[in-house]
Amino acid sequence: MAYEDYEIPEITTCIYYYEKELSYNIGECSFKEFCEKFWELLVYDDYSDVTNIVIGKDRLVNGISEGYTVKFNKKQISSLDLKSFIYELASDDGISYITFIHKEHREEKWDITWAKDHQVGEGRRVSDYTFNHFSITHTYDFLESYEKQIKYINLFCGLCDLFSAFYGNISDLDSSIELLDRTKDTVFNESYLQTIYWGNYLGPKYCKQFGQERLEQIECYEKRKTEKGFYFALSDNMLDELKGCDFRQRKRILKKLTKKNWFHRQK
Repeated sequence: MAYEDYEIPEITTCIYYYEKELSYNIGECSFKEFCEKFWELLVYDDYSDVTNIVIGKDRLVNGISEGYTVKFNKKQISSLDLKSFIYELASDDGISYITFIHKEHREEKWDITWAKDHQVGEGRRVSDYTFNHFSITHTYDFLESYEKQIKYINLFCGLCDLFSAFYGNISDLDSSIELLDRTKDTVFNESYLQTIYWGNYLGPKYCKQFGQERLEQIECYEKRKTEKGFYFALSDNMLDELKGCDFRQRKRILKKLTKKNWFHRQK
């Protein structure tokens, strides 16, 4: 697969977390502290240059729920204490997601429906059964330098740990579509690893399932144990699909992991 002339090459990241588990872990501190840690991660990894914020909300129109957005521009943001503002937004029961837009075609989208206390009877909540996700999107131009790729990976691993993620991935948009096409799955399924991407985060569930010893034996370019999980990458450059880069390194490692059934369906 390849990009068409009108398409913009992108690196995409998705972090999956169980809403119930995240709510439980937040209980160890406080929701305000969680939001502060979230903002501190963005600042530490040079993602504090927010130029726009878009929030998703719902309203009733003739008895039917209808989604709409509210936008904050750079001038409005400049007068805000973003650390406190993020907590204020995330605490609002009427908000379903927050998108942070930066310079150089970067953005993060945080789905925050886990914070909503939707009852489904007998004291149970919707969040007891669902998972949610946090996504990051970049265009190629921002990630051309190795230093910025390292910052991006550090932010990814930090957010995975903060959100108590059970799984996360970093991939070229075009490559990730091709990989999912091969699996014949139309949607993400949390019950097993569908495929292996350029960058992969395995949370406690998968770490326990595979075992630390086996994880340490993964043949890959980079691997690291994080605070709550395990991260590994297939090559030294996430833009290795570009012309002039050595894409063979990723293909060789992926082929080895495929033969060892690293992402076969788990019972």
